[in-house]
Amino acid sequence: MTQCCVLPAARNGQFFGRENTLAVIDDVLQPGKELAAIRSLAIYGPPGVGKTQTALEYAYRKQAELDAILWLSADNTLALQQGFTEIAVHGLKMENAESRSHQENKLLVVAWLQRTCAKWLMIFDDVQNHQILETCLRATDHGAILVTTRQSVVAITAAEQSVPITDFAIENSTKFILHLLQQPKGTPQEQLAAQELSSLLHGYPLTISLLTAFINAHNLPVEDFLSTHMRYPANLYRKQEESWEHIGYRDAHDTVWNVSFRTLDPLARACLCILSFYAPHSIPTALLPPKESVGLPVFCKEGVSCGDAIEQLTCHALVKYHRISQQISLHRVVQGQCHSKATPVEYQEGFDVAVKLLLDKFPDRGSLVFMASSWEDGAKYIGHIVSVADNWRASQNHPIPLKPTVEFCHLVADCAWFVHDNDTAGILSLLMDAGCHAYYKLPDAAKQPILEADILLLLCIQDLRAEGDFDSAHYRAMKSLAIREKLGQPQQLQISSCYHHLAIALDSMGWHDEARSWLSKAREILESHNDELHIRLLCHNNLHFSRNLFSVGDFDGAEKKLDQAMILASGLGDSCTLASIHQTKADLYLRWEKLAEAIDHIYRAGQLLKGSADVPSVSWLSGIVSYRFSCICVKQNGAVLAIWEAKNALAIARLCHMPLGMRARFQHLLMKAYLIEPDRYEKEANQARGQAQWLRSLLPSGKTNLSDESDQAFDMLVDISLR
Repeated sequence: MTQCCVLPAARNGQFFGRENTLAVIDDVLQPGKELAAIRSLAIYGPPGVGKTQTALEYAYRKQAELDAILWLSADNTLALQQGFTEIAVHGLKMENAESRSHQENKLLVVAWLQRTCAKWLMIFDDVQNHQILETCLRATDHGAILVTTRQSVVAITAAEQSVPITDFAIENSTKFILHLLQQPKGTPQEQLAAQELSSLLHGYPLTISLLTAFINAHNLPVEDFLSTHMRYPANLYRKQEESWEHIGYRDAHDTVWNVSFRTLDPLARACLCILSFYAPHSIPTALLPPKESVGLPVFCKEGVSCGDAIEQLTCHALVKYHRISQQISLHRVVQGQCHSKATPVEYQEGFDVAVKLLLDKFPDRGSLVFMASSWEDGAKYIGHIVSVADNWRASQNHPIPLKPTVEFCHLVADCAWFVHDNDTAGILSLLMDAGCHAYYKLPDAAKQPILEADILLLLCIQDLRAEGDFDSAHYRAMKSLAIREKLGQPQQLQISSCYHHLAIALDSMGWHDEARSWLSKAREILESHNDELHIRLLCHNNLHFSRNLFSVGDFDGAEKKLDQAMILASGLGDSCTLASIHQTKADLYLRWEKLAEAIDHIYRAGQLLKGSADVPSVSWLSGIVSYRFSCICVKQNGAVLAIWEAKNALAIARLCHMPLGMRARFQHLLMKAYLIEPDRYEKEANQARGQAQWLRSLLPSGKTNLSDESDQAFDMLVDISLR
């Protein structure tokens, strides 16, 4: 096979030491040998001690021996999912990989690991929770996995063996300083000064790198730097209570950070403050404004480009610039220290510009219709938007919190709409929480009715999908619609979207006649144009219309609507929508007692969702298809297949972060599948029942009646489009 190497950065030419650690890693993993077993090792230690750089150096040393080296940033679910997509689409170049299908891409990569005879090494960097690795570590019987983490408990749990990485001893840290000097003199005075400096820094690699970079940038002898900047050793560090930005440290090296930050020119300082709000890995340089951009902070010098700023930050070892990938990365410790050292004005302006730069690049929600073709344009920025939103939320507990801006609210709304039907990482709630709180904190003069209407509609969608709160969804959709109608602006597609979600809320509560009137209003708008967007939405209108009709027993009418939807979706060549239509037809025929037709259509839905590599689709829709298949099997008293499909639905629900109500409903179905053969599966049925009740108990008070375990009670946990 062609060698595949997916690594986040070029080799670090200034890497130093860690030979003993590298030897232990190689002795445990032995990735170049053909061993019939999977080997895993975790290296752990505090931030800035060199875990990532050690893993990167090991990867490059083994490059010639291996067929594949695959790197995954694993500090959060979104980053991990995007990493699997990068490997599947651009690394292994898998035929069935698609940029927006994160879970499918993960399965494709795991399937490849299981089947390949290649020698491979997979690296999970900065793991925060061992649970996100479970499906990967146990997926194959050969290969090598290297984990880096800050937490010893994660290291012990995530891998078979673990080894700590600590600060350098004084002798090695002295050598490290001399190794980093660009113009070493080799004098005894320099040796003694380096030794004193390493002692003051306690051998902490990140601060050594920062101070040595400062020395190099200013062409200072080490002894002069020591006498000028470190005249008062007692001020080099001061004890601080552990907090979110100092976890794992004995001391906070205030002098080090002050030296690094205070010598930056205004543009470099501003640029660092902007970057500190983004996800620290893989920041595209395309985000940064050109020299003539009006989006730069007011305290930037004229005539200096962002390229100059990045060069200065690189010289000071505060960021790393990867020329091949055109990306920037920086350490989380640098981000945290930047926030703590920035003035309130710098902090706010850095946030404002970070938002504006993302807003300029990210696809806007426009007509509130998301087309799959734009996924790649926006996907690379999602992690950075989430990071900005997370920073804003965290700042609200600070003495001087970040002020919200209308641009921030627009950015969050754009991203929420972008992911709302493909939220496999569960970020919609975070985005809407930040966006909603930010909007209502805006000064009245800054509030925009259209923006408020969009936020309300997104909150309605969240109520329907994630919360199962149909009353709230109805209220918010009505309020969004009232704002739009009051404005009197031409927003027909947005208004039809309000009609559509109003109908879903009403149908979910059993108000089918009123829901049907809203669906008819939406239909009038959608039938007025013949472009792809209107056709696509009309197809979904037919889908929901059919559910409305068979909910009141009009099976013939429902069948006609689904036939119309099928014609429209076939014309679009949309396999996902076709699969949705087939599973809805299966539901219709199941209620209509036409089991042969139900089986035929659920099989077709499954085939449409299955790739040619026989890797099943992992999405909300595929989970619903498995659920529907199990329902049919329960109706036929086929225990084995009913249990299998119900378990598939539950597995997909966990992978896709489906809401508690949906998972409870799937557990209830699994219980029914076990009860087909109660003598054989009594214990399993009781366990499934207990799980279903436990999941219901986690729902908000008043959401469900635990004493009612009927099918209808579980149906009411999800909206009509998912029943």
